[in-house]
Amino acid sequence: MINLEHLVVFIASAEHGSFSAAARALNRSVSGISMCISNLEADLNVTLFDRSKKHPTLTPAGERLSSQAQTLIRQANRLDSIVQDLNESIEEDFAIGIGELVPMEIVEERIAKTIRKFPNTNFRIVRGTRAYLQHKFEAGELQALVRAQSAGIDTDADFYLFEVIEMVAVCSPDSELADMDVVDNESLITTRQIISESMYSNRMLNIEATVSTDIMLVSSTHDLIRMVEQDIGWAFVSRVEAEPRVEAGELMIFIPEFAVANRGIALDFIIKPKAHAGPVAQFITSQFAAQPKT
Repeated sequence: MINLEHLVVFIASAEHGSFSAAARALNRSVSGISMCISNLEADLNVTLFDRSKKHPTLTPAGERLSSQAQTLIRQANRLDSIVQDLNESIEEDFAIGIGELVPMEIVEERIAKTIRKFPNTNFRIVRGTRAYLQHKFEAGELQALVRAQSAGIDTDADFYLFEVIEMVAVCSPDSELADMDVVDNESLITTRQIISESMYSNRMLNIEATVSTDIMLVSSTHDLIRMVEQDIGWAFVSRVEAEPRVEAGELMIFIPEFAVANRGIALDFIIKPKAHAGPVAQFITSQFAAQPKT
């Protein structure tokens, strides 16, 4: 059986270029380092270092085994980390559902912090409609939800309002709407409006956000923006998603006479009370439970 301590000494000696440098790095004696290397060579029946020069250098066998030794140490460290997670009851899997109306730019930092803090947990990000995500959440396939607020309560989970995103009206730079200082209601009503299915099916948003008599529904906000860029119609999107495309000359923000664009959409983080027991759930909840930005 290979001694992992000997492998650590072997890697340190190879990386630092001498036994004395490895001894300083590991806070050990030079004789102790030399003994570990000798014992490892005896266990493997291979000469790892050429000691004929002033400083020992890796033999061809040592070169070959060095990368494998580093892999073994990384695997051993990961095993120790997983065992620690098990002892601390850290969740093995954690799935987060994100509604189509939620810009990733708004939540990515909070989620990334959680993933970095728990490197051994298997995270999964799921996009979908409100109904699809709700079904997965109630079935226990999702541990948390991030979605736009809606009228009525369809779950007994805990809610945290964490952000209110500003919505703006956008069109293609080639659209007739782009030439108007303020777009009147008649022009909005008679020009095709592209609406996300998630917004259209949301009772709280549908009444205010549906303006035109000519409506085209899309299931993806990404596809919605692409259709607007192609001058298929106009739409309401979040400012955080619109501005980079405005700077690139792909979209134009216009001022509508209809004022819904300035009201914004409130975003909720949702998690079941019993899920709070796990460290991952507790940490991600702390990321979303702060006062909302307005």
